[in-house]
Amino acid sequence: KEGGTIWFIFIGHGAPNAQHDDGLLIGADTQLTEDSLVARGLPQKRIVEAIEADAKHAHAIIVWDACFSGASGDGLALVPGSQATIPVKRIVPAAQGRAALFSASDLVAGPLPGHDRPAFTYLLLGALRGWADAVPYGNGDRTVTTSEAFNYARDTLRTMVRGRNQVPSLRGSAEPFSLSTNAAEAGPDLVDIQAAIAPAGDLFRGTALQVPVIDTSAFANLALRNMNMAAEHAWESVQDVQESTTATGTAKRDSWCALSSITDNNAYLDIAQSACVKWRAYVEQETALATSMTTDFAVLVDYVGLRRRSKEMKISAVDMFLGAYGSYADRQEVMAAKVARENLSNDQPAGIATDTDGDRLLIDACPSEAEDVDGDRDDDGCPEKGATELVQEAGIHFYVLDFEHPFYESGIGFNLGVYDQAGLPAKFDQPAFRPSLGGSNRAGWGPVEAGANLNWDLARDLDDDAFSLDVYAGGRVIGIGPWTPSVGVDWRNAFDLAKGRIGGPGVYFANAFSIGSAITFRLTYRYGLDAPGGLVPIHSVALESFLTVASPQGSALLDLFED
Repeated sequence: KEGGTIWFIFIGHGAPNAQHDDGLLIGADTQLTEDSLVARGLPQKRIVEAIEADAKHAHAIIVWDACFSGASGDGLALVPGSQATIPVKRIVPAAQGRAALFSASDLVAGPLPGHDRPAFTYLLLGALRGWADAVPYGNGDRTVTTSEAFNYARDTLRTMVRGRNQVPSLRGSAEPFSLSTNAAEAGPDLVDIQAAIAPAGDLFRGTALQVPVIDTSAFANLALRNMNMAAEHAWESVQDVQESTTATGTAKRDSWCALSSITDNNAYLDIAQSACVKWRAYVEQETALATSMTTDFAVLVDYVGLRRRSKEMKISAVDMFLGAYGSYADRQEVMAAKVARENLSNDQPAGIATDTDGDRLLIDACPSEAEDVDGDRDDDGCPEKGATELVQEAGIHFYVLDFEHPFYESGIGFNLGVYDQAGLPAKFDQPAFRPSLGGSNRAGWGPVEAGANLNWDLARDLDDDAFSLDVYAGGRVIGIGPWTPSVGVDWRNAFDLAKGRIGGPGVYFANAFSIGSAITFRLTYRYGLDAPGGLVPIHSVALESFLTVASPQGSALLDLFED
């Protein structure tokens, strides 16, 4: 009906078409021949186009619980003698705003371990009933969306399925939409199910790697005049890397493969080519093992946390993990498993340590404080307080080498000047106290600061000689907490130059107080010369307030105004 939802669900076998740009749904009447697959297979594209041709529906959900490599659930080819192939092009709904296409796998799709039911649709159906609405996949609002259902099914497959590479996919609408409402059913303890049905040796999939052993004694010795010195240097590099106790498998692979790439007068060519192949395979296996270790460790963490498993069963699971990965003693996962086993054996709390502070350390003396990455690092999981940390903790900041935090501030200031009347001609007699008000601008970069203030002398009328311009430049060395003292020189100049006021130099001492990246207050004492007809010493105190206009930390007040 208008605004309804179309569901299309297929559970069965799939295969690529002849062009390998589409998948075929294989019906029950298809014979196990390549011709029959093509003739009787229904292309995914036709189904998607037929559904999209209906304009009335609001959403379409398409589920393929099949793979399209031409393989069965156990990974064997559907057609004997044929080679399973991954489709080159995935079908994506054109109406991406209202369609979601769930696919069980491009490689192999099969049943849930220990259950005679298809894994993907079983988990997807459970997700719709509410299994996916709980944390970490859902938010408990009793509504299951496309992304919640898919994430639950995908992550559960990773945990539950062993022995086949089943990777589901979700394509179509970029924005999640609702699949079911009033979904409140709690899901089963899937890790507990898996542990109950998994054979003892199949809980973890890691296997010990065999380090390649290369016989370097058999090679043809060339006459000196026939030697390729590039090969000789590469051979020495190979030997250095092979004898190193810290060289990685990748470094050994690269050294052998570099030697094998030299084909002209290379006495070591045969050995290098063979070693290159072996070390390439080793590095690939090592990478795969690291990935499976991470996945299996997550399974072990969940399993050891089960309430209904006995201590002996948990120790057995830890031993299986260590049997698969124990040779990698420097890995955090292995160290954490060993600690868990010791705790289990001593009837202590048996949970496996997890990374709670984000420093990628499981064996962590400070689980709530991340290990800092600096010269004091020792990998115990605790931040070490070297000189830099102690200075920062005390709130001390040195500006001498700090060129990363330039700033520009603008605001208003109030000045109170005190004239020294001694030696001042009578016609220029001025009030002893001279308040003024003005606009202030200030900038800084590293240890340097500079500014300019336009002041209005409140003791004068609004004429030219009531205004003066004060420019200054100085230096900052240290900041203590929010306080930053500075010292420098300035020049104060009146505008009425025709009347003989030529301005004068001075020195200042200032202290700025900053409130984050929002406001700065600056108190300045100046002693200098002014020229109301002659150079006159002046003491003045100014209080300025600035809004931070620009800095690497931004401007908190400007951000507030924009909001």
